[in-house]
Amino acid sequence: MTLLSKYEDRLPEDMARFYIAEMVLAIHSLHTMNYVHRDIKPDNVLLDLTGHIVLADFGSCLRLLDDGTVRFTLPELATRCKSKRYMYRNK
Repeated sequence: MTLLSKYEDRLPEDMARFYIAEMVLAIHSLHTMNYVHRDIKPDNVLLDLTGHIVLADFGSCLRLLDDGTVRFTLPELATRCKSKRYMYRNK
């Protein structure tokens, strides 16, 4: 069952604001670490057990290097941080 199906395909405004804010924080967090997700869509935004978002599917993720070039990052290099569910680090 999806979250939208519980609310007849429309989230209440306060819930929509919450999840939009979490998406902005997640994307900003990736960008501050010089990563670009490149495949953000509803199928790649998951909810954890506490109701917070987790980004998924880093197969097409790019790492921006200091010189402005890009490097592909393998999905297994993305790890979940305990303190911020939407942050990922490179090993």
